[in-house]
Amino acid sequence: MRRIFSPLTFIFALPLAVASSLTANAQVKSVELFPDHNARPLFATVVGRHGAFTDTFRVDVEAGGADFIAVPDLFCAGAIDYGQPDVTVDYRQGDPSVERLNFMAFAQVGALLLIREPNGKWQCNNDTGLGDAPLISILNPAQGQYAIWVGTIAGGTGNAVLALTEDGLPPESNLQIPSADAPAQGGIINLDTRLPDGPIELAVSAGGANQIPEFLAFCSGNFTAGRPALHIENAPAGQRFSIDLSSGDDTVLAVLTPNGEWLCNDDQFGSDPQVTIEAPLPGRYTVWAGTFSDIGTVSARLSVSEGGILRGVVPEPDNLSQVGDILLSEIAFGQPAIHQIFAGGGDEVSELGAACTGYIDASQPTAHIDTPVAGEDFEVRITSETDTTLIILGPDGEWFCNDDFFDLDPAVYFSNPAAGRYTIWVGTFGSGGDQPPATLTVDLAAG
Repeated sequence: MRRIFSPLTFIFALPLAVASSLTANAQVKSVELFPDHNARPLFATVVGRHGAFTDTFRVDVEAGGADFIAVPDLFCAGAIDYGQPDVTVDYRQGDPSVERLNFMAFAQVGALLLIREPNGKWQCNNDTGLGDAPLISILNPAQGQYAIWVGTIAGGTGNAVLALTEDGLPPESNLQIPSADAPAQGGIINLDTRLPDGPIELAVSAGGANQIPEFLAFCSGNFTAGRPALHIENAPAGQRFSIDLSSGDDTVLAVLTPNGEWLCNDDQFGSDPQVTIEAPLPGRYTVWAGTFSDIGTVSARLSVSEGGILRGVVPEPDNLSQVGDILLSEIAFGQPAIHQIFAGGGDEVSELGAACTGYIDASQPTAHIDTPVAGEDFEVRITSETDTTLIILGPDGEWFCNDDFFDLDPAVYFSNPAAGRYTIWVGTFGSGGDQPPATLTVDLAAG
């Protein structure tokens, strides 16, 4: 089933039939042979009286199809599904003051609108509405059935939205589909060669005069459709990376993935957004930087990193720790290293990762564990009369956190760990600022 962007109770959706891409042997329909306007629509039938569409009504559709229609008299040509309209509107008698019925289409590709009115008149519009959105505006609309096709100019298919409103133009008239082919502010970065060197940061301009279309990623905001912030290519397979946008203003992020999926975020950290790509696909990721409100453009900082940038608390792993260095090679199974330590501090850690919680002293780690050989399993345990938490930074920059593994005591188990230094902070769940005593145990894991 396709989504319908309206709470109206007199709308029902029909089963989806996805149109295929235009092929070399697609049929060309002559001007005398128009599409079948009486066929069952692919996406929705809308039933409403005059005056029912004072608020914009939207239907999610798949633009284009396998058939090519050329209507010279209407200066209209493009790919549609010839056998079925996308949407039909059963427009019934109602408010006689309605003077105009407007149809607009917003698509990721060059689009056209083809409509058959109840009186048998055909209308077609090809990117001559507002911006790149085709518009057909019908004066003194008659009651009856309107059959609507949303086509593609160059063939193929693409996500689209059909917007319907009465009298005034849809408020979405400043919507514009972002152009992934446009030059980006930060150009193109190759993650395969850049990311291993650390976070990539660049200054960008966020915001603009275009709204982010709701059907792309359900993310509100304003941006410049023809000016992406960045193109990202050659992300290493299986290498998670994050995109962050920082600004003194409320900003949003929209990311188009190589497979056409949209990812969007607002307010991941305060008013700053973050989008994380867990399993990168081959191809290009295009990033747009927007503002939540229509405030024009603002200065912002875009960052691309393996684990996301840190905001607020920034732990200092290279500082001298409470107990010094613990060498894993000097520990035997059943003969753990045990140290009395103090937990807690005044720095909150929730922004380090999803499982991280509590308060630490960011300026002083609790301990450093050095593992000269990869693959030697070990575990870190904390015991205390206070509710404590465990925060560990691995040698590859990944954060490992735990709370309440054994009752209120945390623990982290490392299976087949990488060689290198593991930096440990022991926190308290509460924010009192006290530093209660606790016991740190590091032991080899049973194998």
